[in-house]
Amino acid sequence: MTDTTPGLRLGHKLHDSFFRALFGRPQVAAAALRGLLPPPLVDALDLDRLAPMTGDFVTRALTQRHTDLLFEVPLRDHPAHIVWIYEQDTRARRLAAWRALDYATLIVRHAIETHRREHGRDPERLPAVIPLVLHTGRRPWKHPKTFTELVDLPPALIPHARPYLPDLTLHVDHLHTVSDAALRARHAGPPATLGWVLLKGAPGANDLDALLGRWKSELRALAEMPGGRDALTLMTEYSLRVSQTPREQVGRAFREVLGPEGEEIVMTTGQQLEALGRKQGKLEGKIETVTRLLTLRFGRVPPAVAARVAAEQREAVLDRWTERIFTASSPEDLVAED
Repeated sequence: MTDTTPGLRLGHKLHDSFFRALFGRPQVAAAALRGLLPPPLVDALDLDRLAPMTGDFVTRALTQRHTDLLFEVPLRDHPAHIVWIYEQDTRARRLAAWRALDYATLIVRHAIETHRREHGRDPERLPAVIPLVLHTGRRPWKHPKTFTELVDLPPALIPHARPYLPDLTLHVDHLHTVSDAALRARHAGPPATLGWVLLKGAPGANDLDALLGRWKSELRALAEMPGGRDALTLMTEYSLRVSQTPREQVGRAFREVLGPEGEEIVMTTGQQLEALGRKQGKLEGKIETVTRLLTLRFGRVPPAVAARVAAEQREAVLDRWTERIFTASSPEDLVAED
């Protein structure tokens, strides 16, 4: 393992940012897709050419929709491709099937408009869109998985109306119902498999070392892969930030699996998290000072200014606001120059 240890990379939305950072890698995504789709479909796909697409589409109403991950995957023996939407969600959402259909419509519209620009005519066929939700919440998914189930018609009429209704089936991968044996049976490779394992078991865990102990062979295999240390560091950061297991305990588990280098990854990441915590605490103190001084000087602070102050992450700017609090003519004037 020759990778250098990067700094912390996960944002405040830990589950989303870990999911995107790990499964956003084409090789990991391709391996995950192999483990999730039926074999005949997998065999037809050229997964070596899987490529990320932009997940942002701006509708005509100028509202922005965002997918977690979006990939284009060509077929091997056919001049076509599928578009795979892969999302992670800790909550079951009642309108998820509609949202997936809405995404699919935006993607198809994008494909049509691109073809028109490039060829001056409508395409003969449209891309297949496959939506899949990785449900990481503990509660079972009880909401509709097809758009038809959301339509407001008496159940007896649905079979008769179905031929006239748009439809799409959303596949939900509820991690907490998937056993260790079933995860291994996907044969998705160490990065994807361990990503699923941690998204399922790390949040709130006070025995993360026991969880890691069940996956020793996968951790060792990951350590030997190109980019293995980088992936392990990412997983370590996520594990330390979402679990309740003491760092020393996690360090011993990694040492047992990977030797001294495994413990080093845990300790280095832990030290970075401590430094981040100290910095965040210092920033919060400065934000509180500016907010308090604004209230003392001007009384009511406009919501927009309060939000601007609360969102500021630069110490130098907060210090500058503190220094000029008594020379500013208004709360807006205080933050206007930055």
